[in-house]
Amino acid sequence: MFYFLSKSIDFILMPFVIGLICFFWALCTSNKTRKKVLIISGILIFIGMSNLRIVNWAFQSWEIEGQEINEINGPSMVGVLLTGGLVNYAQHSAGQLGMGRQADRFMQIFQLYKLKKIKKIVITGTNADWLLVRGKGEGQQVMRWLIDWGVAPDDIILEEQARNTRENALFTKKILDEKFPDDSYILVTSAFHMRRAKACFNKVGIEVAVFPAGHYGGNVNFTLKESLIPEASAAGDFSVIWHEWIGYLIYRLMGYC
Repeated sequence: MFYFLSKSIDFILMPFVIGLICFFWALCTSNKTRKKVLIISGILIFIGMSNLRIVNWAFQSWEIEGQEINEINGPSMVGVLLTGGLVNYAQHSAGQLGMGRQADRFMQIFQLYKLKKIKKIVITGTNADWLLVRGKGEGQQVMRWLIDWGVAPDDIILEEQARNTRENALFTKKILDEKFPDDSYILVTSAFHMRRAKACFNKVGIEVAVFPAGHYGGNVNFTLKESLIPEASAAGDFSVIWHEWIGYLIYRLMGYC
């Protein structure tokens, strides 16, 4: 039930949907003042979510900063990799190496392994049953890539039940408590998702170091044009950070983080 409700609330509260509701409500109302407020609100929402400078600032304010890999104390650590967006299924179905937009995550954990900063890799996250049966789940594909690149098969543990970050933490804890109770752990996920992920792992009793990947925000000198002209790609990115904010709020209310 939580899974269904969280996805439903997330959709309803997306800025694009809120903007459309404002415009639709403006069409339906006969109150001139309300109509004006709704139209202006809708316009401001769409302008704000498509402004490169605003979106970049939002990510910079929220994302966990990256760190030098040399600062990681290895090699006794266990790396935990969260799936989601790692694979481009359209490419992969054509027989190509289909890396998704969030693929930087497993590139970073591979680097941690090769530099002997971690000794084991736990990949956590599920996919649709038909993908898992065909061996095309994200975790399965990432595991094959890592093995092809030189990671020992015995050094990878695949967890394929977790549907969300809360379950990532719960199911990973079982693995860590059973196999690596005395080791330290490092969590690898997208920088914008790290706050919620780390809080979820801490909530179930796992203290983790963090190694954020795939940053969206950065120190960018935007031109006047980029600061004023709406950009479609910025709207897509803003949906990512907005989704994370809503998810974090829901998790806090549920006591998951």
